[in-house]
Amino acid sequence: MKKLPYKTRAQLELYTNLEPCLMCLGAAMSSFISKVYFALEAPEDGAVDLVRGEFEKRKVTGLPVYHFPEVTGGLMREQSIKLFQDFVERNQRKPGVKFAESLAVL
Repeated sequence: MKKLPYKTRAQLELYTNLEPCLMCLGAAMSSFISKVYFALEAPEDGAVDLVRGEFEKRKVTGLPVYHFPEVTGGLMREQSIKLFQDFVERNQRKPGVKFAESLAVL
């Protein structure tokens, strides 16, 4: 069998500056993304611990449409904080600045 030049869904990895919210994590799970890496925890709406806890509490193991990925946080954390700080400095009057400010001081 010929090897495909692209990854299957089960081999996909998601890299992001911020911990996924409930909707984003749900989309990753229903897409069977195998690993999620993020830099900063999202204190307001991060959903990793919430969803992981529900999966463990309910002992969910084989829902055909959802797969809880392996999740690693803190990847390039300091660089991500610097990105949010730079954003705040450059965009004082634009939407999203208050949110970015809360992340820039983590």
